Amino acid sequence: MQALNAQLQDARRNLDLEYQTARNRLDLERQSLVDQEQYLESKLPEYAQINHQYQKLQQDNHLHDAGEMAWQNIITGAEHYINELDYTSDKERVNLEYMATWTSGPTRCRQTS
Repeated sequence: MQALNAQLQDARRNLDLEYQTARNRLDLERQSLVDQEQYLESKLPEYAQINHQYQKLQQDNHLHDAGEMAWQNIITGAEHYINELDYTSDKERVNLEYMATWTSGPTRCRQTS
């Protein structure tokens, strides 16, 4: 009977040691997570400031791109107009005269192109 009691005491001691080891490991992990949470919470104001600056830069960039697109449209329109002028500058102009008949009588019109 004493041998069984000794084995039982050894088993209880081993279980207590395993429990204490697991409990210490769990406490260390918990403390590590608490420390990490405190560290990250201390960084939140800096993150908020950087995030605000990033949003402002994005908005400024969007406004810049919108303005640049408007200028690009103006430049493209001017290029088309200049190309049309270049195309028609070496063409001969034609003066046309035509007669139109209206109910009030014939009218002579003159058009210059």
